[in-house]
Amino acid sequence: MQWTVSVHEHAPVLAPDLRRVRASAHVLGNRHHEDAVLLAAVRDDVHRGATLVAGARQGARDGPGRVCLVGLELVVIQGGSAVTQTPQLRPLGEALGTEALGIDLSNPLEKGTFAWIQAAFAEHPVLVFRDQDLGAPGLADFGRRFGVPRPHALIKYRHVDCPEVSWLTNVEETGRIDWYGVKRATDWHTDSTFEDALPMLAMLHAKEVPAEKGGTMFADMRAAYDALPGLRKQQLSGLTGLHGRSTGPAGERLYGDDKGVTEKKYQEVRWPAVTRHPVTGRSILFVNPMHTHGFVGMKREEAWPLIEELADHATQERFVYYHRWRVGDVLIWDERATMHRGAGDYRPDARRIMLRTIVYPN
Repeated sequence: MQWTVSVHEHAPVLAPDLRRVRASAHVLGNRHHEDAVLLAAVRDDVHRGATLVAGARQGARDGPGRVCLVGLELVVIQGGSAVTQTPQLRPLGEALGTEALGIDLSNPLEKGTFAWIQAAFAEHPVLVFRDQDLGAPGLADFGRRFGVPRPHALIKYRHVDCPEVSWLTNVEETGRIDWYGVKRATDWHTDSTFEDALPMLAMLHAKEVPAEKGGTMFADMRAAYDALPGLRKQQLSGLTGLHGRSTGPAGERLYGDDKGVTEKKYQEVRWPAVTRHPVTGRSILFVNPMHTHGFVGMKREEAWPLIEELADHATQERFVYYHRWRVGDVLIWDERATMHRGAGDYRPDARRIMLRTIVYPN
């Protein structure tokens, strides 16, 4: 039987703009040792990924079976059966939203499995793990695999026993409706762009969800930038955004003077209007209507319409994924590449309770 190499359509190791990919590859069926395992690290870029496949094919020419690259691992097909424990990816939306299948986050993640998650997340910035059951410590532990979880700015919602985790809820401790929780985060934003250090990602874990609606929406700011007219890209390349806590047009609309109690008063910070993703190198539109309230050297009467225009552009249907929550969902999103918002489309008395953590680079 001939050896052939096929590539799974969701294999991020071969994506042309993926960098720093690490994975393991298993080759079984060597003519001398049928259970021999070749462990090879895939790093840096597509060239090393191609080298891995070529090397595996060369080393296996004399053996029976077929080598396939599935996700980030090589597996052997013998007698029509695939021998693999590799997680799989399944698209959930046209713009964003990808489900990672075959991973139980309640168990310790092996290095190879976590490397697979990291590589998948670089290309799929809204990643969903269904049917999970984590407590606050478990969610924080998962966050620590990526970086450093930090307490949320809003003191009220911090988890008592695990301050790196907070509650996203519309239910007060008394059981009454939390009206601030109902309206909280229901306009487009990127988290914590008013801080001196930017977060890497955030996570939500659904504990109770409304029977109808109650979703969260995500916008792909990479694709939004790519679709901008050339002249607008040229203008943005020279702009620096001014950010404050809920001081942008959406923040003023949503909260007014009721922005919640925080430990400190946040000062204005500056971030480029266009950034590059540290892993993929893709350009990203880094302006959000919640926290961006201006641009250096531009008057407010010019800046606010531009912020609103960019938000309208980025939240077109073609760039947006609506996530319909199920109990047990763990969803992680890339704060560097997306905006998000609560859809605000459910009955306020329908319980919506989630655990949340936000993770910063080490």
